[in-house]
Amino acid sequence: MLDLCGIVARSHGYNIRSTFTWLIDQHGGTGPLYSTVPVYQMGVLRIADYLDLHAERAPSNLLKVKALRSSISQREWAAHAAITDIRYGGSNDPERLEIIAEPSSAAQYTSVLRWVEGIQSELDHTWATLGEVYGGVKNLSKLGLRLRRVTSPLQDRDRYSSQRNLSYVPKLAAFRATETALLPLLAKPLYGDRPEVGIRELMQNAIDAVNERKSLQKSGKLSRELAELQYAESLRSIGVDVIIDVCTRGESDNSSLNGVPDDWEHWVEVVDGGVGMTPQTVTDYFLCAGASFRRSLEWQRAFASGKGDGVVRCGQFGIGTLALFLLGDEVCVTTRHYSEERLGTQFRARLSDDEIELKRQVSPLGTSICIRITKEAFESLAGKYDPMRPQRSWDWFCLDSPRILCRIRRGDDIEIRPQSVLVSLNDIDHSEWRTVECDAFDRVIWRPANESWRHRLYANGILVASWHRNFDRNLFSDVTELKQPDVLVIDQSSNLELNLTRNDVIGVPGYKEAVERDALLDHCAWLLAQAGMPANDREPFQAPMWEKQSYMSPGDGVVKGPCYIVTEKGLVPLTAWHVHRAGIRILTTYFTSTNSYISDNKNDQMVHFPPKAIFKQDMLPTAYASFVLDVFGGFGPVSHTNVAIEEFSRLITPIIGQDAEWVLVMPTIIADRLDVKGLRSPQLGGGGIRHLTPAGWSVLGGDSYTDVSSLLSLVLGPNSPIQSNNAIRGFAQMTRHASSSQPKEDKFASVWAELRLPDVLPFDAALRQKQCAHAELMLAKHIARYTKI
Repeated sequence: MLDLCGIVARSHGYNIRSTFTWLIDQHGGTGPLYSTVPVYQMGVLRIADYLDLHAERAPSNLLKVKALRSSISQREWAAHAAITDIRYGGSNDPERLEIIAEPSSAAQYTSVLRWVEGIQSELDHTWATLGEVYGGVKNLSKLGLRLRRVTSPLQDRDRYSSQRNLSYVPKLAAFRATETALLPLLAKPLYGDRPEVGIRELMQNAIDAVNERKSLQKSGKLSRELAELQYAESLRSIGVDVIIDVCTRGESDNSSLNGVPDDWEHWVEVVDGGVGMTPQTVTDYFLCAGASFRRSLEWQRAFASGKGDGVVRCGQFGIGTLALFLLGDEVCVTTRHYSEERLGTQFRARLSDDEIELKRQVSPLGTSICIRITKEAFESLAGKYDPMRPQRSWDWFCLDSPRILCRIRRGDDIEIRPQSVLVSLNDIDHSEWRTVECDAFDRVIWRPANESWRHRLYANGILVASWHRNFDRNLFSDVTELKQPDVLVIDQSSNLELNLTRNDVIGVPGYKEAVERDALLDHCAWLLAQAGMPANDREPFQAPMWEKQSYMSPGDGVVKGPCYIVTEKGLVPLTAWHVHRAGIRILTTYFTSTNSYISDNKNDQMVHFPPKAIFKQDMLPTAYASFVLDVFGGFGPVSHTNVAIEEFSRLITPIIGQDAEWVLVMPTIIADRLDVKGLRSPQLGGGGIRHLTPAGWSVLGGDSYTDVSSLLSLVLGPNSPIQSNNAIRGFAQMTRHASSSQPKEDKFASVWAELRLPDVLPFDAALRQKQCAHAELMLAKHIARYTKI
């Protein structure tokens, strides 16, 4: 009996007849059960729910203090507020219900009319169902409702409008795209000749359908066991929710058994275990570009809760039909809605068809779409997999649920296309992804990108864009040292504004500030962890979210700087603000290389500078840092050495100041390649080159620095703080002017100050814990990713 009560209580959310199978299987029938009439009770419940729509149900004073998040609730309350009276029966027609309303807008007018039509539809359905179930049952054949008809003066629009002298037209207008000739005209200019975009649109629809099915199962409106037994065998046999195949025939191919026409040589097939489509959904939405079922009132009532726990949609714009014609001009569709018993809908159509016949046939639950494609489209989609260019490889989805499988099929030969990014939203804390709070979205997570210069954005699991920071979009343009992140936004309310082609964000992304701040906090935590490591284990070039580098003239190379400076007492971030705050006057930098262009022998393969600290912690008379001069080109108009030194100067000068005094020491064989007069760096171009003792070393700049030989001895002698001189290819010592002004505080400095971090992060553990206690508390979740302080 309790089980029966539950199905009656839930029944008003879906078709009464859809409960018949369950009633028969579980209780042996649909008629009187346990001295109750459950089908009758279902009908009464749904009609009563519809009729509870008087204005008293939507008091305006409550709206003043309570904002409605759900668009459905907003429309419902507007309809309730417009209704002034409900009149039952009368001597002429006792089975009639009349709804009197005073709508103040076309939207309210339309909402009330929809209510009237909805109630009439429910009455018709309920009366028909009662007759079907109880018509042949003795003593219950006359079981019915008091009401049969619902009317309203609003149904006669012209008369009502003229009598009330309305200030609005009592009908909503809308744009429609109905001509099939418009579809190719829209598709090509929007997306170009890119079949992978067509796959994205079909993938989005399939994923949305599966998410809807899972939502119904979670709410108890759909039996998990019953539904999963009715999916396509191709899905059930391998345990996935969506299969996307890009196919061509082979010698032993048997695709025609799966409904693919024999005359097709190449095609795309998308099979999903989702909710499926009814014939009405196919005609009104699937085949109508821009008519999104997932924006309809019916869909939102079923799946948009307004509480943040509704179904998250991948698709937004209702342009799935356009996707078909990015792939080909002929399609075969088989679909069955979860409310349908055995028969689904099947059709085959060309873009040029004026009329499409929908056939009814026994079908598995869900949807299968096959699109005929050209040989060129197949070769484009079946090209070499490139995880760094996911769009070209139609690697669009990054979540582990729903489970999708992408394949290239050449007859019986199958190549699986993996997901290059796979995120489990239920296990973020044990992954490389970080969660940030962002009010605009349901959830935002990010990670350091595999390519530091490329920022990927995923919206509800679907890849939106992969931007290059130098050419497309730099998310952290105001903190240039930050690497680019990969960002995943879960956005149930579609607050992330995307352009129509879904490959860019309109304006500044709403997650920017939150992710940027979290990246800076993450970097602070990494620096604290570095300070606590033994000297030989530090990795100044390996920060997850920070890189200090400057690219040389086109094609020549890059100067890579460390993330921090090593001093006797601790670490200092390599920024102008931190160097000034720490009071560093003298900075000694060392150069290493990964190639032979600046070595003394072109056949000498340089040993790559290891990403570890090379300084002896107990022998630091000043501040030290190491730089990599990576010269890998040969296309510039001047020598590699000139380019490397100038680029190093451009990188370090903003940190130490324009007025710092320089001494640049390098092997003579390298110095002889310099075009001193051609140097554009004012710090270095004023003087000539002086050869030093011991032989083989030369100095540039530092005319007032008289003790260069002592400096060289300090650096290369037995008391040098350098662990090994083998990788050193020169060094520079810069002395900052004592009167240098305090650099402007940037976002990194602001976060540093907020965390109350000291000017120098101490190597001493006890001192570090004392001076960084506040930061340790604020950065607890970030520090957990690295080493304990």
